[in-house]
Amino acid sequence: MRNIVFIILIFGLWSCTEVVELPFPATSSNLVLNCILHPDSIIKARITTSLPATDTNNRFVTVSNATMLLYENNNLLDTFAYGGNGTYELERYPKPGSEYKINVIVPGYPVLTASEQVPLSPSVNVCYDEFLTLLGGNYIDIIVYLSDVAKKNNAYWFHVVLSDYKRLGRLKYDSTQTENIPVFYLLSTSAIADDFNAILDHTYGRNGYRYYLRLEDKSFNGSVVEQTIGFTDNYFRFGKVATFTEDQEVIIHITNASQNYDRYLKSSFTYFLNQDFYEPNLFFEPIQIHSNIENGTGIFAAYNSISIPVEEFPCE
Repeated sequence: MRNIVFIILIFGLWSCTEVVELPFPATSSNLVLNCILHPDSIIKARITTSLPATDTNNRFVTVSNATMLLYENNNLLDTFAYGGNGTYELERYPKPGSEYKINVIVPGYPVLTASEQVPLSPSVNVCYDEFLTLLGGNYIDIIVYLSDVAKKNNAYWFHVVLSDYKRLGRLKYDSTQTENIPVFYLLSTSAIADDFNAILDHTYGRNGYRYYLRLEDKSFNGSVVEQTIGFTDNYFRFGKVATFTEDQEVIIHITNASQNYDRYLKSSFTYFLNQDFYEPNLFFEPIQIHSNIENGTGIFAAYNSISIPVEEFPCE
């Protein structure tokens, strides 16, 4: 009898359900600007319109009729030229320390505007040490001496790339294949590094960081700070520095990010880590990608950087 009542209850609940489609409120589109400034690159920007919540194609509509004005230190510098597919270009190079403002005028939309200052180039000296690990692999330490600019809120990003790297034929890779690969797992004893991308397993007595090591200058503003950034070739088998071919390099890239670019990069990389195929975060909360655009969305930000071939600077 209890089974019959249970079955009747289940079918009764099922028969009472109804699919109700809740319409999303209609929203107007906004302008989306993406423009990143770097002193070594001419200025490029892309203008699109935002997508409605109901869109499933993820195809942004490009804007071809925008008038884009760039100001340098409050003086009109030039007007962008349209290059197709929503992209605009300006044959100018941003100057470190200068302030820039962009105005985007598109019929039917409020004037989009944003401001940014280009950071100075990082002041850095580096050298490297290497030694054998307990597993017989080669370990490289990069010692970084970073001179921070006083009275500026700076954020520094470090990552390492191995150039002309030859794989060992593991998995699907051919041992004759060479490529440039970022070091997946940076190791450091830093007490001031941001742990947003840290893997705290104390490998070799150190903390591991996914791809990047990020520092804010709150604790060393205007002074020199020493940081050790290492990696082992247990994953890469890159070999000793003395055995490098002419084309092989260990390159450390140091980025001095403006506050806007730093927030944009951190929020974007956090989103990437949450979606990572190998180590996804199953409990992540939605990430709001940083934007500094008025009357629209997107990013207008700046950074400065240097790249140093580490193998040229052994520690004495």
